[in-house]
Amino acid sequence: MTGVSPIIFWIPNIFFDVTLFGFSLVVTTIVFLTLDGRESFTSNGATGRTNYNFFHLNWESKLIKIGPLILILALFCFCGVMMSYIMSFWANSPSSGFALAIIFNILAGETLK
Repeated sequence: MTGVSPIIFWIPNIFFDVTLFGFSLVVTTIVFLTLDGRESFTSNGATGRTNYNFFHLNWESKLIKIGPLILILALFCFCGVMMSYIMSFWANSPSSGFALAIIFNILAGETLK
């Protein structure tokens, strides 16, 4: 980072990471929309619908109903990128940063259980 402004360094890094996560979000959403025959991810689960036909795709209603799932995945993307950047300041090496992230996730998961 010698001679480079911190803003010029961090903005492209954040943009790249969020773009990479965004690509994963799009692929995950397409998979959910395509393979969600039971409407497990696009309904509240109370409809009792048993239509398992793979080719029965009502795209308009599914795109509207999948909004909350997209929002959750997008927020996870943003929080995951920001948390990894914050943890990078606490670590002295990549291996210690990875170990710190694993320990943090285990402790957070046990605490929230």
